[in-house]
Amino acid sequence: MHGVDNCTYRHRRSPRGSPGNVSWMQPDERRRRMLAGEPVAESVGPAPWAEDGPLRNQIRAGAFASPKVKQWRDELTRVRRDLTDILMSRQVIGKLRDVIARNERLQRWNVLLDRILRWYGTSTLVLMAREVDTGKRVVSLVRLLDDIRRHPEELTRERYRRLHTGSAHAAAPSADPFALDPAHFEGELLDRAYDEIAGPNHQTFNVELIAAEIAELEAVADTVQQLRHTEYAHRAADGPAFPSIQLQAIHDFIDVAERLVKKYISVLFYESARLEPVDQTNWTEILTFPWIIAPERDTSIRYAATSDLLLKMYEALRPEEQAQVRERLR
Repeated sequence: MHGVDNCTYRHRRSPRGSPGNVSWMQPDERRRRMLAGEPVAESVGPAPWAEDGPLRNQIRAGAFASPKVKQWRDELTRVRRDLTDILMSRQVIGKLRDVIARNERLQRWNVLLDRILRWYGTSTLVLMAREVDTGKRVVSLVRLLDDIRRHPEELTRERYRRLHTGSAHAAAPSADPFALDPAHFEGELLDRAYDEIAGPNHQTFNVELIAAEIAELEAVADTVQQLRHTEYAHRAADGPAFPSIQLQAIHDFIDVAERLVKKYISVLFYESARLEPVDQTNWTEILTFPWIIAPERDTSIRYAATSDLLLKMYEALRPEEQAQVRERLR
């Protein structure tokens, strides 16, 4: 192999596991194995671009990307980080709303929960508005998609293959019809991923499809912008309490953005992405014990409730539950 662009994906494996030139199984030996019920398929090695090593490291670093595609990858990385932060906030607010929904006493208006929900709504509106900002100095999802739409020549099918494999050539099938050929299969999967944005056998992106995605994003953004200027930004002091705050429109916007970001991560990085982070902190623990200010405690036990609070909790129990408490205290 004299250069990356001159390689094919038909790599054999030598007995030591490295590419080699092992001859195909002889026809007489294949017939003997078939008659004996023995395996006859040979395994051809995986594509070199799919294995860890120097080539894979180059691909991850975007070594085969044009300057414009490198710009797209950088911008998408920034959008991805912003969206991941928003999804974490949505995850937290979703758990908090579940707590409220399961506790009737929390469903009465109180300033803490009202502020928390409004802080989430307003901050998310500000962050998501940036994703449809068309200002020249702004990195936004809508500007990124529009740039891709206007420059489909930057990532033709051949350039797409080169970006993710180091070679512009399609994966060549094995010459042996009985061989298991993961390299060819991996190459076909790569081309199918390109089909998602270009269409089968098309050599450039479907710009009409990208335009439709931009229109969809702007449509859901318009609904959110109306919400921003009515229920949030200019809400009167005696305006609606938190049960009436409609977060679904905001979440619809987030869902569209998440779907598009995942799609273009697959195109520009050829990877599946989980954008919503996994919470490892068990933050809901803060809701599982009474919030007692230290000077107000009348006990030496950390986080223990005051006697007044214990009495209120006991009085809130149903009669049969109060009986259980009395029985355990005997």
